[in-house]
Amino acid sequence: MNDPYSVLGVSRDASEEEIKRATGVWPKNITPISIPAIRKPPAR
Repeated sequence: MNDPYSVLGVSRDASEEEIKRATGVWPKNITPISIPAIRKPPAR
C-alpha cells in the first residue's frame, strides 16, 4: 500500500493545514470512480 504522505507530497510531520492544501490541488478529472483502490464493488 502506498504511503498517504508520499502520495500527497507532504512530510510525515506536516500540519493539518499543509495536508488540506495538498489535497486541494488534485486535478478536477480525478474522482473516486477513477481511483480503483477506493471504488466500491457493484451492488448485486
